[in-house]
Amino acid sequence: MLGCGLCGGIWLDNDAAQRVTQHFNARVVDMATRASQTAQRRPDVRASAKCASCRTEMGRRTFGQVSLDICQAHGTWFDAGELAALLEPMRPVPMQPMQQPVYEETTTTSSGIDWGDVAGSVAGGAFEVLAAILTD
Repeated sequence: MLGCGLCGGIWLDNDAAQRVTQHFNARVVDMATRASQTAQRRPDVRASAKCASCRTEMGRRTFGQVSLDICQAHGTWFDAGELAALLEPMRPVPMQPMQQPVYEETTTTSSGIDWGDVAGSVAGGAFEVLAAILTD
């Protein structure tokens, strides 16, 4: 990873770009964020960049809201903030501990129905039907 202290951009060769963009790495996002925050100036990102290795004009590919300059032979140029913006949606969602369910002492609802009584009546009625079938 090579960074520019002037514009906050980051250069990754093809192997590094592939590794970094396959799995979320908080250290990489932190380094990319710090590089963009310490930039001394903001360059015109509309102009295509030249490859750091071969100096030819790089092609541009857009991923969501991020438009990258890519040299198929050598690497990718990330303007300030682009690497962090590209990786942030990959951040794992932290697991929240499950809360224990809270059960009310009463089964009476705001409509005044006591569901415990309803369940008992249904079970009693089913028992009566079953008893009638068995005794016939």
